[in-house]
Order: sequence, then structure tokens, then C-alpha cells
Amino acid sequence: MSTATTEIAADWKIKYHHKFNPRKVITGAIGVVLVLFIVYLFATGNLQWSKTLAYLFNYRILTGVGYTLIYSVLAMVLGVIGGGLLAVGMLSDNPVWKNLSKGYVALFRALPLLILLLIFYNIAIFIPHLGIGPASIDVNKVVTPFAAAVLGLALHEAAYMAEIVRSGINGVAAVRPRPRNPWA
Repeated sequence: MSTATTEIAADWKIKYHHKFNPRKVITGAIGVVLVLFIVYLFATGNLQWSKTLAYLFNYRILTGVGYTLIYSVLAMVLGVIGGGLLAVGMLSDNPVWKNLSKGYVALFRALPLLILLLIFYNIAIFIPHLGIGPASIDVNKVVTPFAAAVLGLALHEAAYMAEIVRSGINGVAAVRPRPRNPWA
């Protein structure tokens, strides 16, 4: 072997030599134990499949599935629209829009979703009335539990979608040059 080949081989051994990691072994062992426990639960027959099947298509369960789908679709549609607008704001040359968008994304990605939903559900504690004087309206009439859930989910989704769209725009702009017009 030439000296260049031995140097490359020695460099490869240094870079790619894996040491024994006890955390990986412990984590793998815990995973195997959990899988065996789940298999044991199904194999012993302690699950009452007749009751499981009876409640699986219960009207309450199906109603919950329907509401979950409605909440998910509305939150995703609003989140994609909001995330696209936030991504454009983050890529803007205007420092006000850029900083507002980055602040929004940082805030809503840092807040856990459950806390955000609780804040919007209990928004009337913080803002009891909207408006001025006799032209005010009770917040609970405007922000219903349905609206609070959709709003909280959509605002949370918009923050994550903004990062996805922004990184996609930056990735495409960095890798692929602008295509020429074949008709010109």
C-alpha cells in the first residue's frame, strides 16, 4: 500500500470507530422488554375483545372521531395558510416583518400545545369583554370552545409550518438554479 492509502485507512479508523455505548444497550433492552410485555398482554387473553368491539363502533367514539377530523382539517388548512405567510415574512427584507415572524414562530414553538389550548379556552379570564363601552361583547360568545380549539391548533401548526416552508424555500433556492424558459 502506498502512504496515501494507509493515511486514508488510518483516518477512516479514527473517524468511524464506534465505542461501546451502554446507553444504547440499555435503551434497546428496555425496548425489547416493552415489546415482549405487549405481546404477553395480547397472548394471555386478558383483553376482553367482545367489549372492545362493542365500544369500537359506539356512537360516542364515532362522534369523537368526527370532531377530531373536523378540528384537524380546519387547523391544518389555517395552519398552512398562516405558515406560508409567516415564512414569507421570515424571508422578507423588511426587518419589522422579519422580526415579528421570527418572534411569533419562536413563541408558538416554545409553548406546549396543551398550554396554548388552555389559554385560548380560558381567554375570557384575561379579556372578559371586546369593545368599548356599550358596544362591547362578551368574549365567551365570540370564542366558543370549538373556535378556541381550532384557533389554538391552527396557531400552533402555523409556527411549525412556517419553518417547513421557509426551509423548503431556502433549500430549493440554494440547490437548484432558476430554470430557463424553454419557449423563449
